[in-house]
Amino acid sequence: MLNVWTGQGRLTKDIELRYTAGNVAVTRFTIACDRDVKNHDGTREADFIDIVAWRGNAEFVAKYFHKGDLIFVKGRIQTGIYESRDNGKKKSVEVVADSFYFGGNRRQSDSDRNQGETQNPNGPAPNTGDDGFMNIPDGIEENLPFH
Repeated sequence: MLNVWTGQGRLTKDIELRYTAGNVAVTRFTIACDRDVKNHDGTREADFIDIVAWRGNAEFVAKYFHKGDLIFVKGRIQTGIYESRDNGKKKSVEVVADSFYFGGNRRQSDSDRNQGETQNPNGPAPNTGDDGFMNIPDGIEENLPFH
């Protein structure tokens, strides 16, 4: 069976890192993902996707991502049923994240973007464009086996 989810969105709030009773790092957060199509009045609606990250992934995302940042998430969808406060059964759907990718952030000034700098604490990412993806040098595409 295949259960893979990949998406991008902006963090709706700062991430709060917590630890279980067994000292395992965990964080739950939400990203807002714009829909590809506009609605009847010409505006784009957003879906709010719940994400959970464990262990090293939780510590990484809590350290490097903040409210408003664009984040790319890869993981799997997990569903569950829980009992609500009114004793009714509710269904939960969340993405259990396996990996995260930087997509730039709002705090980055236009002058920094024009100079190719990021606010990565380790310095600028090598050979990346404004969108945060790696730039492929001219002429290399012909040598890629999947081109």
